[in-house]
Amino acid sequence: MPADGHFEIDSDKGRLALSVNSRHASKLGLLSVALVSLSLGLGSATPAEAKSGPYFASWPAELQTTILKMYRTFRGELMLYVEDVPSGVVFEHNAATPTYIASVVKLPFMIELFRQIQQGSVSLDEEIVYTADDLRDGSPVFNYVKVGTSVRLRVVLEAMIQQSDNAASDMIARRVGIARVNEGMKALGYSGFGPITSLIDVRRLIYAQLDPRVNDLTPAEIRAIGFAKGHEARVLKITDLLGELPGTYAIPDIDTAFRRYYASGYNSASMRQIGHVLRDLANGHLVDARASEQMLEVMLGTMTGPKRITSYLPPGTPVAHKTGTQYQRICDVGLFYVAKDHPVVFAGCTKFQRQRSQAEEVLARAARRTFELLAPPHRRAQLLDEIVLGDELWDEPTAMLKSSRSETSTAAKVTRRKRPGRKRGSGQRGGSRLSAD
Repeated sequence: MPADGHFEIDSDKGRLALSVNSRHASKLGLLSVALVSLSLGLGSATPAEAKSGPYFASWPAELQTTILKMYRTFRGELMLYVEDVPSGVVFEHNAATPTYIASVVKLPFMIELFRQIQQGSVSLDEEIVYTADDLRDGSPVFNYVKVGTSVRLRVVLEAMIQQSDNAASDMIARRVGIARVNEGMKALGYSGFGPITSLIDVRRLIYAQLDPRVNDLTPAEIRAIGFAKGHEARVLKITDLLGELPGTYAIPDIDTAFRRYYASGYNSASMRQIGHVLRDLANGHLVDARASEQMLEVMLGTMTGPKRITSYLPPGTPVAHKTGTQYQRICDVGLFYVAKDHPVVFAGCTKFQRQRSQAEEVLARAARRTFELLAPPHRRAQLLDEIVLGDELWDEPTAMLKSSRSETSTAAKVTRRKRPGRKRGSGQRGGSRLSAD
């Protein structure tokens, strides 16, 4: 071996390594080295031997095109994370931006529950008592349960995830401890969440922006505010509960309260962080394989958000997801399967100013387009609603603003070919409207 350089040939790996001092490079004759490499068949490939197909997956660029088209008429903001789990290819749109996730916080509640089940300190078969302190608005299950009733934790879990019942959520938070929910997520490596609170504390954090005395109201009184429909009714209810004169608080105060609450970072996360949680769930790594399987089974029964991820997917498509809804915010995050053993992570939230139906349509179409791009041909053929997004939709600024769910085919100018047996929102297990977000 020359004192100022050496060659190494690794015949097993088909590699030629060259190390020389630069001042002797010309003496060694680099052209000769290249010829030696070619003669040994190292580091070269004919066009026939090159890998066929594009170097990069094309679907992220095509999905981005769809998203950008929707922005022509969507007067809001979309945060989206999509991952093709088998290949690991990821699409992100504002995915690193922390955003309020509403009832998606119930996923961390569930995760901590299963973490404690794994530790042996909790069982799904144990019973928990529904008390007066558990009264919540947004509780389509427990608002019909008598105070003092004992309920199995398994039933409470299903109510929390599948129907987004707020009383069920806070019962689980009470059982596992809200501090441990926050600590548990960090222990599992998910540090991208803001402080997670109970659902009743969400209400207190919002309405205390009007008057700190809201924090002294009972759960039943807080629920009464939530039962009031619309900002005006809620202002009147808060005024009455605090013993103030009418006009003490104004309708715009509610809007300001929500905006300040959102800015605080409570119950917020990026879609990238949510996407990583869902990826681990799909791979059986969330807590452990058994816990992942059980959590997936619960999420497959979700009944909320039939106009979001599941809206345009083929009937029978397995969708394990959790929705979230709050003032000018909606989310839908989960996994759907384009084929057996082919899960796709889809985590999306939107901010909007006007119609919620428009924001739901954005999530529905993004999920539909993702399915089209990633599903094998025989699965794409099962899409019963063929949606052609014509130029009219994107060129007319008010098209989506005027659209509603019942008028999609006309006001939004979407060309659709209906086939028998299709009911929108039936692409997944569940679909009941008896739910809360």
